[in-house]
Order: sequence, then structure tokens, then C-alpha cells
Amino acid sequence: SPLFIHDTKILRKALVSLRTTALLQRPPPAYNILVLLSRSKVTTTTKNNNRIVMKAAKVQIGNEIVAAHTQDIKLTGVEDRIFDTLLSASSLSHTTLRVAGGWVRDKMLGKDSKDIDIALDNMFGKQFAELVNKELEKQGATVHSIGVIQSNPEQSKHLETATMRLYDQWIDLVNLRSEEYSADSRIPSIQIGTPEQDAYRRDLTINALFYNINTNTIEDFTGRGISDLKQGVIRTPLPPLTTFLDDPLRILRAIRFTSRYMYKIEQELYTAASSDVAREALRTKISRERVGVELSGMLKGPRPDLALSLLHDLGLYDCVFQFPPSSANMRMETSRSDHALEPGFEYESVKTVVNLARVLSYVPSLISDPSNRVVLFLAGALWPYREALLFHNKKPQRSRPLIHYIVGESLKLPTKTADDCIKIVTATESILSFVDQGWQSKRDPTLWDRRRIGLMIRAAGPLWEYALALALSIDIRLHDPQYDLYRDQLLTAASSSSSSFSSSSSSSDHPTSTSTSEEDVESSWASSSSSSSAAPSMSSSSSSSSSAASSTSTISGCSPTTTALYSAPLGLAAHESFIANKVYSIFKNVVEESGLAGVWDEKPRLSGEEVIALFPKTPKGDWMTAVMQMLMELQLSQEQHHMPRNVAFRAFIRETFAGADSGEEIKKRVAQLRQQYEKARTEAWTKQIGEYSRVNYAHDNGVNI
Repeated sequence: SPLFIHDTKILRKALVSLRTTALLQRPPPAYNILVLLSRSKVTTTTKNNNRIVMKAAKVQIGNEIVAAHTQDIKLTGVEDRIFDTLLSASSLSHTTLRVAGGWVRDKMLGKDSKDIDIALDNMFGKQFAELVNKELEKQGATVHSIGVIQSNPEQSKHLETATMRLYDQWIDLVNLRSEEYSADSRIPSIQIGTPEQDAYRRDLTINALFYNINTNTIEDFTGRGISDLKQGVIRTPLPPLTTFLDDPLRILRAIRFTSRYMYKIEQELYTAASSDVAREALRTKISRERVGVELSGMLKGPRPDLALSLLHDLGLYDCVFQFPPSSANMRMETSRSDHALEPGFEYESVKTVVNLARVLSYVPSLISDPSNRVVLFLAGALWPYREALLFHNKKPQRSRPLIHYIVGESLKLPTKTADDCIKIVTATESILSFVDQGWQSKRDPTLWDRRRIGLMIRAAGPLWEYALALALSIDIRLHDPQYDLYRDQLLTAASSSSSSFSSSSSSSDHPTSTSTSEEDVESSWASSSSSSSAAPSMSSSSSSSSSAASSTSTISGCSPTTTALYSAPLGLAAHESFIANKVYSIFKNVVEESGLAGVWDEKPRLSGEEVIALFPKTPKGDWMTAVMQMLMELQLSQEQHHMPRNVAFRAFIRETFAGADSGEEIKKRVAQLRQQYEKARTEAWTKQIGEYSRVNYAHDNGVNI
């Protein structure tokens, strides 16, 4: 039977005496040592009625010795009520209740968590949920309906999960599982298992910890979960290839947690994730919806640049961003000359996202609302494919942007997300073209055209700030041909064994914003402070991030870019910060000072019906769109406080289109007006450029003018 030890000195001696046995072979379960503390002795109540429970980890004597670890876990009042209700419901069924996975991990990191997953040792989730409702009825509390998420073994969803709302908190209920695979099937037979069997079937050791509600203990059945959490290591409980073939989505989860916490990937895991068999399983075995959700988690996290760089290093980029399959009815074309559809081009995508992360760390004020960062980084990742189109051979006149296909079909994200990506990419191209014209005038904002800016902002809508940030991230490379991610300063920072991500970030001259959890991301973007935090660690291990960061370069197969992203500070070099401060920040100020923020909601001064009434003899047609567009351009070209009244617009139309008796003639007049406007604007612009150059020449040569 297990040993119950209350003296830590005796525990250490027992561990040392068993060291030889532990290293030679895995001892039977009877030799496991479980450290239990009395519930009444370890529970205290704080002033805000939050219960603090002192627990000790279960020490599993497996392939290595793991020391016992005492950890504080703070339970909120709601969590306390939930657990007490669950315990009351389990009294007749004699069920041992354990909180599994992410909740335990986050609590040990000192963070709150809403992700309460209850693991049951002797019944299925729906059965126990019915017992909970009976207990609620007995207490006179509100009873809620029970939702059931069915298992889907074909898509590696092996367990049926019951979900219910308890005290305004959603909880999931699922049985502990064990699996058996037959020789001729990849789909296992699922049975209720032991906690140890369940722990070894989870994705990562840091997610395989249990909080035993009945005994108030943290249980680490893999023997590595607590130490990996302290040391910042991403590791699987079983051999990684076994874990990944069980559910290939775990490869993406490993990448997401690596980039979220800046932890180090274990070498064996890295090798398994990059294997051909794992890539093929990820490509064919997992539903695209699940891939899309996992990618969204990466892009929503604090370091999407590191996540996508790891995807590229592992050879998984095309497994996530899948092109349409070869078909006789579909073909892809691109007008780009840089081989966008050829293998290997995805590295351009990684570069764009890395630059975008650097830009946003340096100029967080470019983005006033960071809540939709998934769309922004998705647009950045797909920017290199902006000119690729899909054609259906049966309807060759119709095409679909490849970006729209990848977001909507390959990742199964909402159509609005795909549409927003197209908006950002289109607006980014317009901004780059517009800003580039100002180089010869040193980008003097007085030369910028309110009408053209207004049309760009109106087309992009609220996403225009995202397009501005993406344009800047691309611009800093366009005007520095020598720029490359493998530059010396990044590699120097990465190869320094004494520097951690935390120390190198804090010593940077540029503001850096790196948070440690998805919940902190939005506030970190909104702040322009130069603070950054390293990988989250438990209070007893403050140096874990340094270990993880400095040892990343030892991972075989890890690219210099990924290695640098662990160690080098985010931010921009001097010439890059000049572009950011002197151009793009001014661009945003011009938009706001010109009253163009919110221009996408501005309505035309004349409605479509009013325009039609001015041409009573002309049948409806596409000429109406041309006239309405012209009126909006005229509206945007006026100063905000000197907008002509509706009557002036009507008089202008009557005068301009007098004698135009057909739709074609009206469109022709519109085109002529636009040409006249562009000519006049160009002449005025050229005149100002000349004056600008003359003043600069006089200033440089000491000439009075």
C-alpha cells in the first residue's frame, strides 16, 4: 500500500533509497509515494472570503525522481461553492472529483481561470451532471439544462463531454479515460480509466496535472508536470510521436503553449512534430475547424511571430494554410514574379508577421482597438499571396482571392473574417502606394490628398488602423534592401547564454510589450510602456525563463529566426523608427485631424433616389454607381466644416451633366471630371514640391528668399 509521510526529511531519505530502483525500472504503483495533508489543517480563509489551500504534489516514482512541491492555490468564492456542490452530489456515487488540465496549470502560475474541467473516476459526464441537478433541486437552487458534446473518433475527439452552468460558471464533466488500440484500427476503444492512465493520454505534462477536490491535493501522475512548469519546458507525457498520432492537433497546441509562455520545446518533441508521419496525420486526420481554432489561439496570444516561425521550422505551414487540392475544375494563378505559389515561399509570410509584431511593440498607439488581432496577424501571414487568384474552369470569368479561400475553406473561419482580411490587404496596398509617393517630398503631410485618404479609410472601415500597421511592417523592409531576419544583432542576442528574454527586453532602447497570457494581450497593446515579462513561472522558480530562452539555441533544426525571437528584444532599429515616427504616426494624425475617423459611416449628401430624380429620362443602370462615387469623392475633397449643402450638389450635377441623355454619356462625363481633378491636383502638388525644394535649397545654402 502507499506510504503516508508527514516529515519531508523522511521523504527525502525514501526518495534517495529508491533512486537505484527508479532508474533501473518503473516500480509498481504500490511504491508510489503520496503526500497528503489534512484538509482541516491546510485551509484558511482570507479577508475577501477566498479560500487558500496548501497542497503538496503527489510524487510519482517513474523514470526519474521528482521532489515534492508545495504550492498555494487560491480558490474564488464561486469556485468554492462549485466544488462544495460537486462534492455533495458525489456523496452517493462515491465519485472522486478532479479538476484537470488548464485550470490547475493557471492556478499554479498564480492566474485566474474559467476553464473548469471535472474528471470523473467511475461514471460518465452526463450521469454525474444529472446528480448535480438533483443536488441543486435539493438546495432550492436554479437547475440548468445539460449539454452533451458527442465523441467523434474519426476526428480524434474520443470522449463524450457534458457541459452545464453552475453559479454562472460553465463547467465540463468527463470521465477519466483509458484506451486500447487494435492492430488494424487507429481508433481506440475508450473505457473509464485511472487518473494515471488519463494523465499519460493528455497533450503536455504541464496540462496533465490534477487538483483532487476530495483530498485537496495536486496530483502529478506523470512525475514531470510540476518540474516542467517550473523550468519552462514543453514536453509530452508519453513519447511525443505516440501522443501526436493519438491526436495530431496536439502538435499545434504544443506550439501555442510554447509561444504563449516562451517555454522551450523538448528536442524529442521537436523531432517528432517535424516528422513526415506527424505532418501527414495533421493534414488528414484533423478537421479544418479545429485547426482554425488552434491557429486563432496562436494569433491571439502574446507572440504570434514565434508561433508562425515554429510552424515554418517544423514544416507545418502548408498543413495549416492549405491550398486547394489539385482539381480539373480549379486552377490557381498569380501575377507576381516572386513565385508566390511555389514551395518555400511561406517564409515571406513569417517575415511579415515578425515585422508586424516588432512594429506593434514599438508603436502600439497605431492600433487603438487591439481586440481583433487575429484578423490583423492573419492578414499579415497571408499578405504574400495577395495577388493569387482561384479560377473555376467552368466559369473562367469569375475568380476568388486565394486569401479568401484559405481563411474560409482551409481554416473554416467565419466569412466575415475572410472578408476583413481582404479589406486589410487591399487597404495596405493603397496606403503603401500613397505613402511611397511622398518620399521625394520627405512625406510632408500638407501634400497629402484628403479625398484619396478618405476613400482608402472609407473602404477599409474600422480596420484602417490595422492596414496602417501592416503597411509600416512591410515598408521598413521595402526601403532597406539589406534587411534580413538573420541580422547580426538578433543572432548576437540569441547566442548569448547569459541573456534571457526578460533581461534583453528590459534593456532595449525601444518600448516592448510582451505579456504572459492571452488575457493580458489587449492591455499590453494599449500601453506604450517598455516593460516586458518573461515566461510565467511559479514563485519558487524565478529563473526559469532564462533557462528556456538561453537553451533554445540547442534545439536541433530550430532556425536562427526562431532562436532570435526567443532572445532578442522586440522593437525597431533607428532607421525603422524614423519611418514609424515621421511617416505612419503622422498619417494617423492627419486622418484624425482631418475628421476622417469614422468616415466609413458617412452617408452621401444625396441619396440614390435623389440622383435618379435629376435624370428623369435616363433608365437606371451602372451610371448611378459612377455618379454616387463621384459625389462621395467631391464630399471627401471638401474641408470638414465647409461642406456644400445638398442644394449645391444638385446644382452642380445639373450643370455638369447638362445634355447627357444616356448612361454611357454620364459615365464619360464622370471620367472626364476625375481626370480634370487629378490634373489640377498634380499641378498644385508639383508647384508645392518646387516651392518646398526651393525653400530647402535656400536654407541649406544660406540664401534669403
